[in-house]
Amino acid sequence: MRSRIVRWGLVFAGILLWLAPLVAQADLVGDVRTQLAQNSSSAAESELRTYKAQHGATPEYLEALSWMARGAASTQHWDQATAYATETRTLCERQLAKRKLDAEPHLPIALGAAYEVLAQGMAEKGQHAQAVSLLRSALARYGNTSIRARLQKNLNLLALVGQPAPPLQANQYLGPKPPALASLKGSPVLLFFWAHWCVDCKAARAGARIYRVRPHAILRRPAGHACAVEQTELQCVWSEYDAYSRRFESRWASGDVSSRSAFV
Repeated sequence: MRSRIVRWGLVFAGILLWLAPLVAQADLVGDVRTQLAQNSSSAAESELRTYKAQHGATPEYLEALSWMARGAASTQHWDQATAYATETRTLCERQLAKRKLDAEPHLPIALGAAYEVLAQGMAEKGQHAQAVSLLRSALARYGNTSIRARLQKNLNLLALVGQPAPPLQANQYLGPKPPALASLKGSPVLLFFWAHWCVDCKAARAGARIYRVRPHAILRRPAGHACAVEQTELQCVWSEYDAYSRRFESRWASGDVSSRSAFV
């Protein structure tokens, strides 16, 4: 009996030792994001160095490194952000010499983020044409992969500046049916795109509060909803937005699959 207990104890110990590296890999991206959210970039950098020394530049490492680029960009440290993004892109492209981009989920996230931050950094430095060129070349190269939508989104953010807004289809909406954009020609119109899980959207909301819009503000949601209001202040829109986002953040946290599938 004792020999069986010892034998099973050794088996379980072996399983735990085998699982330990997998747990460490699974936690890397989450750890880095948490540390960045706590303004502890030095701790995130240290964990990345330790991980790379032990495991190399795995796809998980590259996704975590791309978050370093995004973290630096969010604090307007564009030289640092560009350095992280450049390293991420270089290491991702080395991986692509021996595998496909969409073979697993981490590498596409890393490469897409790298191009996003690189383009944003160029635009912030006044290199608008170079940023557009970078994204167009990336689209030509990765247009048949999962990062196409992300690259196109960032290209639109740059290429549509100063151009007429494209028509929007509002098949679902709250309140009165929003007017077509063409019917509002000559009037100031605010189009605010957001998702309840989007940190950037919430950050942009504070800046958008300063606008006074006459006669219409159209609030767009990721599921196709739109809300048209006729007020000089957007306070009622933001109050509705706050309630809406809090409701779905709560459902997301509780694991409500229907809210995830509708808004991811």
